[in-house]
Amino acid sequence: MNSRKKIGIVFYNQSINIGDDVQTLAMMELVQRVDRNIEIVLVDREHLNEDSISLLDGLIVSGWFMDHPSNWPPNNKNILFVSFHVNSQNGTSDILQTKQAVNDYLHATPIGCRDIGTLRRFKSIGLEAYFSGCATLTIEPTAKKLHEGKILAVDPFYKVENDLEYQNWQLKNLLSPEDFDRCTLISNDSQRLSSLSSEARLKNTKAYLQQIQDSDYILTSRIHAALPAVALGTPVFFIDAGYDRNEKHRDRFEGLIDLFNVIDSSHFPLSSRKRWAKACRKLGLHKVLGNADKLKTMTDAIQNQQPIPIENALAIKTRIEGKVQEFVERIVSD
Repeated sequence: MNSRKKIGIVFYNQSINIGDDVQTLAMMELVQRVDRNIEIVLVDREHLNEDSISLLDGLIVSGWFMDHPSNWPPNNKNILFVSFHVNSQNGTSDILQTKQAVNDYLHATPIGCRDIGTLRRFKSIGLEAYFSGCATLTIEPTAKKLHEGKILAVDPFYKVENDLEYQNWQLKNLLSPEDFDRCTLISNDSQRLSSLSSEARLKNTKAYLQQIQDSDYILTSRIHAALPAVALGTPVFFIDAGYDRNEKHRDRFEGLIDLFNVIDSSHFPLSSRKRWAKACRKLGLHKVLGNADKLKTMTDAIQNQQPIPIENALAIKTRIEGKVQEFVERIVSD
């Protein structure tokens, strides 16, 4: 008879964004560090209301929620909400963060919120909540680190909608010629991810994290490339450009973006997602409006790799580790 305790960890096998897998892997590894005898069960983020969820000894709900908010609440009364983000897309916040939803959370308060925006909304409906930060900050480096002089650009202009000519032009201006030549450009999104098994996805995620760890520094506009970089000790420069279409979507950065060196949109003319900016990019006007002085300043900062103090990131890591350890130990002792 199997007496191992079972804890569910959120996984979304239909995602095309490796950032979702990074969050899953981070939580899996954290639980395993607390107690290797725990049986981890990967549970579908979009179907936590199913009967099988009630059979788990515990459930850790973390990450981005959700595409199908009608499939709420989770069917388990032993839940840890930590690194939990509720998005305004798909009407999710209108269902998960209303006065009618309060009873769904009372058995699991305080709610550990991944960002200040989520925290603010939970407090607005009278629930006890706190800023937990993101579980990806608990990722630990591997013993193997290759020093190959590589620079990694992970979706450096993610929200400047697939405008590769604009992206490459800006990177050439941002980086020194030597750094541009040793820069590898990758994306967090891949349609092939949704066709992979959970085992293959997690193996792919480990290889992705190794790339980040092995790089001299990374440039990205993805928080789930930037946060692992902080955890792995790789200098990171976050390009905050193109996020201006809907200001409500920016609240997911609050509490996290301060952990990075930030290159804001003022350095990148016409990076807006508004129609007039798109039209100007097509006409090549960004080449006329370039701000060489500011880009030179950023080139110097990148080459010097000026560090952000690590204390805040370590405090988040410690907070999440403590909450998960307490939760797992309680389940084991029951």
